[in-house]
Parts: sequence; C-alpha cells; structure tokens
Amino acid sequence: MFFDYTKCAFTVNSIYKCYRKTNSGPSVNRRHTAIALRLSGHSTFEFQNKSESAGAGDIVFIPPGVDYYIEEANVSLIAIHLNLFGERDTSIRIVHTKKPEVFVKLFERILEEWNEKREGYEYRCTSILYSVFAELEKTETMDVEREFELINNGVIYLRENFFRKDISVSALAAMCNLSEVYFRKLFKKKYGISPLRELARLRTNFAKSLLEIKSYTISEVSEQCGFSDSCNFSTFFKRETGKTPAEYKKEHMY
Repeated sequence: MFFDYTKCAFTVNSIYKCYRKTNSGPSVNRRHTAIALRLSGHSTFEFQNKSESAGAGDIVFIPPGVDYYIEEANVSLIAIHLNLFGERDTSIRIVHTKKPEVFVKLFERILEEWNEKREGYEYRCTSILYSVFAELEKTETMDVEREFELINNGVIYLRENFFRKDISVSALAAMCNLSEVYFRKLFKKKYGISPLRELARLRTNFAKSLLEIKSYTISEVSEQCGFSDSCNFSTFFKRETGKTPAEYKKEHMY
C-alpha cells in the first residue's frame, strides 16, 4: 500500500476530473498527496533517477515534496488530493490494476459525491476512499501470493531434503526456474530469513533430536544431517546452539 492507514491520517483536499491532450514539464515543491486513476492515455514520470509509466486503469500515488518531470498524451484522469499526516512512501508509486473497472466505479462515485456536496459528503468521500485502499490491498496481496508460488517447489524440496550433502540455494533456484538472487529475495520476503538460515535451522533441530537418542553417535548424527565430517558438524552445531554436540548429548540424552 501507499501508506499504513493505522499510522497516519488524512483529509480530502480536492477531487477533480481532467483531460490533457499533451502535457510535459517539471513539477516541484508540491505540498499535497495525489492519488490519480488514469482513465485513458499514457503518462511517463521521471524522478529519483528512474522512469515509470502509467496507462489506462493504472493508479498513481505521488507524495508531497517529490519533484518529477512528466510527459503525457491524451490523458483523462480522476485525481484525489489529500492532506496526509504520518508515515507514507517517499517515492512515486504506480499500481497496474488487474480489474480497472472496479477502481473506475469507485473513483467516479467519489468524484460525484465531491461535486454534489450533499450533507455529509466528506464522510462519504472518506468511506469510498477507504474502499479504494481495500481493493488496492487485495490486489497487492494476490500479487504477493502469486509471486510466492514461484518458490514453492524449492521450499518443499528444502524441507524434505535438508539432510542431503549436495543441497544448495543455486540448485533450489534452478528447480524453480529462477535466478539465485531472485529466489533468495522471495524466500526472505516470505519467511523473514534466508534459505541458508532455514537450512541451518532444519539441520540444527534434526541434529538435536538425534543427539537426544542414546544409540546415535556424534559421527552418525553428523552423517545423517548432511555433513561430510564430524569436525564440520561440531563447528556448525556450536555456532548454532552455543554448545558442542557432545555437551548437548550429555545434557539431553535419554
């Protein structure tokens, strides 16, 4: 989302619809937050050393204080200007909506309420705007879940084969037809830790369970956890738990 509505507040400053056949030039020292739905046409924003484009059905968020250069052609849009207080993005963001008709309907409703200004219109405009945010959050959640599906095969393989000596992040990424960098990024985004940290966690927990069984030697535990020798295993286990395998086995063996 553009901002966390639990950590900020806003008031609607203005809502309008406009059409621009052509438009180009800089925009500087803006004081308001803008959320605009493109109904038609094409816009290109250059800001913070990057370029982003928006077309029909896209929603553009522009926070105050962000300078940019814009080029537009045959653009029709509905814009909402807000006074926003609290945490927010500090960069222009463009959402390529999956169901633009949903947002067109909401933006047209809020424009109608603003123009008619019937009693209580401010509250109705705020309510509709929250509906816009709800639909945007739903869209982002669906996008994230679809993104996470890309790493499913690798995650399942990791959890079922963490004890294999030949397991690696590059192999997991290749299994998902992804680059290693992108696999690591999605994994960290979903689970909050890197694939290597997850591998270490799985091996550590498995090693603990085996060390607690009297019949298993440290060498056997090392082998079953995917280590080439007991020395590497002992170094790993001490790093992860603060204790050597022998110390842990003595304290927890049954």
